[in-house]
Amino acid sequence: MKRFVPLAFLVTIVLMGALAVSTVYGGPAGQERGVSSDVVPDSYIVVLQDDASPDDVASTHGVTRKHVYSSVFNGFSGKVPPGRLDALRADAKVVSVPT
Repeated sequence: MKRFVPLAFLVTIVLMGALAVSTVYGGPAGQERGVSSDVVPDSYIVVLQDDASPDDVASTHGVTRKHVYSSVFNGFSGKVPPGRLDALRADAKVVSVPT
């Protein structure tokens, strides 16, 4: 014999799922809760040309590298010394340095 799930039970499950999603993603502009929204001064993600070396670009500009990205794009994150951001953005190996 087939069992039918009452409609109220299905609605409850859907509402619980929606509540769980809104709890995780309920911050401003889709920001996850529990993740600091503070901006770290002078820290940037640098997107590079495919053939550029993150180590070479970071050391050329005096950037203290924190992380290297290689799966989705070629680049790195790190702290850019004061006064070096414009030179980093102008480097031909750099695709972008979002703010």
